[in-house]
Amino acid sequence: MRDASTTRRPFAGAAALLRLTALASLALVSAAGLSLAKDRCADTAQAVQALHEGDQYQAATLLFAAARLGCEAEARALLDRGAAIDAKDREGKTALAKAAEADKAPLIRLLLERGANPNARAVDGSTPLFYAAEQDRGAAIALLLERGAGPNLPGRKGVRPLAAAAFNGSTESVEKLLQFGADPNALDDDGQGAMIYAAGHGYAPVVAILLQAGVDVNRRYAHGLTALMWAAGYDASAGVDDVDATIKTLIEHGAAQDLKDDRGKTAADIARGLGHERAAKLLER
Repeated sequence: MRDASTTRRPFAGAAALLRLTALASLALVSAAGLSLAKDRCADTAQAVQALHEGDQYQAATLLFAAARLGCEAEARALLDRGAAIDAKDREGKTALAKAAEADKAPLIRLLLERGANPNARAVDGSTPLFYAAEQDRGAAIALLLERGAGPNLPGRKGVRPLAAAAFNGSTESVEKLLQFGADPNALDDDGQGAMIYAAGHGYAPVVAILLQAGVDVNRRYAHGLTALMWAAGYDASAGVDDVDATIKTLIEHGAAQDLKDDRGKTAADIARGLGHERAAKLLER
């Protein structure tokens, strides 16, 4: 697909003016990150009506907007007119990726029914399923998995959809991904896995699910850190009660409190060094 900056197309008459107006409106909406209401879908519809026959570049641009904004009728019209369903933007995202990222279930169904590739990769390797997991889009995750999306295809920096779901603390999405064969032990490019993202944010229910799925409670991740150490050095966004529950869950499943990381620090040492006194006391019992 040609870059928009190098594409020059002749415009003439009222139809061209209508198309320019509608496309400008869509561009402003996209830049502002606003959600489209029905009036925005109407803008898309106007642009579709003004679309020049065979103009694949603008057809793809409009399909991206329709997918992101949930404009089903407009997306259907574009596909009926031959819009390339797996066309990609500069980041390598397809219309399906945009619909998944925005959790637009009707658009996801439509695109998949029309033959969209559920495993299309963006420039950084991300798939529609990864984008859905990253944004905690439960409906999109379920639809994509049911239509053949690969649960173990990594996204940016090698992060798997399961790790993204664990990072968000979504038990439903984690369970759905595991049900469809996601590897609970997969590591990203930095040597981290789903378990440490859950433990580090105090998501005890997700930790319990991953342990049940077969993750070794004392597995060493990057820098020799274990899940218990990650829980001890929990993220600032985690609630202390959630951290306590996570630490207790790990210990109940056999987490060794005397293990040391590559710096010679135990989980209790890490907690105390970060001023997490409550966690440190729990770990020193």
